[in-house]
Amino acid sequence: MDLKPEELQAIGGHHGMLREGFTPDEIIIYKWQYHLAGDFWNALFKLIARADEGNYDRLKAGFPATVGAFEKYRDIEGWFQALEYKLWEHKKLDKRPEMEDIPL
Repeated sequence: MDLKPEELQAIGGHHGMLREGFTPDEIIIYKWQYHLAGDFWNALFKLIARADEGNYDRLKAGFPATVGAFEKYRDIEGWFQALEYKLWEHKKLDKRPEMEDIPL
């Protein structure tokens, strides 16, 4: 996935996570869900979640990687739970996710 420079900046510190096998989508959602993305990006996610169809399309044109990551988070059952488990495996979370929450 090609990231725009602004989106790449939003996931600052991403190089180590990419080397550990995390995708840009996973890094974007991790930083958002664990309040590491900053105020602008947190506000952007609120806009994405609340946007009507026309504005959603505009946001997707301006921030394709961010909206794409949000769509995985929102639409793919078990996607975020699998990410949490992966984060735990890489020692980025202290608490181990419940196994029954992880899709096989």
